[in-house]
Amino acid sequence: MLNDPKAGLATSATAGREGQVVQLSAARHGFAEREVLYRDLLNALPAAIYTTDADGRITFYNEAAVQFAGRRPSLGELWSVTWRLFNLDGTPLPHDQCPMALAIREGRPVRGADAIAERPDGSRITFTPYPTPFLGADGKVLGAVNMLVDITDRRAAEEKQRLLAHEVNHRALARGRRPGNERAVVSRRGRHGDRAGRRPARGARHL
Repeated sequence: MLNDPKAGLATSATAGREGQVVQLSAARHGFAEREVLYRDLLNALPAAIYTTDADGRITFYNEAAVQFAGRRPSLGELWSVTWRLFNLDGTPLPHDQCPMALAIREGRPVRGADAIAERPDGSRITFTPYPTPFLGADGKVLGAVNMLVDITDRRAAEEKQRLLAHEVNHRALARGRRPGNERAVVSRRGRHGDRAGRRPARGARHL
C-alpha cells in the first residue's frame, strides 16, 4: 500500500500546530513568572513606586506607595496615587497637571518638580517625583513609572537654616553692621587693642 501524501501533510501540520501551542504556553508561563518577579521586586523596595498605562491609568503600585499616600488607590485611577496635590507655594496642583501627566503627554522624563501631597488624614508630605515614560520602538508612549521620594525632613532643615541666616543678618543690620562683616569688625577691634597696648603710657619715661 502506497503512503498517502495528503495524510503525511496533515500529520505534519497537526504536529506543527501542537508545537506552536506548546511554545506559546511556555512563553505565557515565562511571562507570568517574570511579572510576579517584577511585582515582588517593586514591593520589596522602600520607595513609593507606581505604574500607569499610556492613558495615565494606574496599573500597579507597591506597598510603600500606600504608606506614602495614606490610602490604597483603585487600579484605573488617573495620574497619581496621591489624594491631593499642591505646589510648593501652597496652591492646588490638579492631578492632570502633575509631573506624571506631563511625562506621559510629552513622552519624556520630568525632573526637578517638587510638590506637596496631602493624605486623607490631613497630613502633608513634600516630595520629589521621578516620572519616566516607557516608549515603544516607534517612540509612542506605552506607559510610565513614577517614584516618589519623601523630602519633608530635608525641606524642614533647609527652611530652618534659612530662617536662622535671616535672623543673624537682621541682628547684624540692627547693630549697624553689614551682614557677613562681623569677623572683620572683631578683627579690626583686636588689632586696635594691640596697638593701644603697645603705645607708651602718657608721662612714662624711657629708661
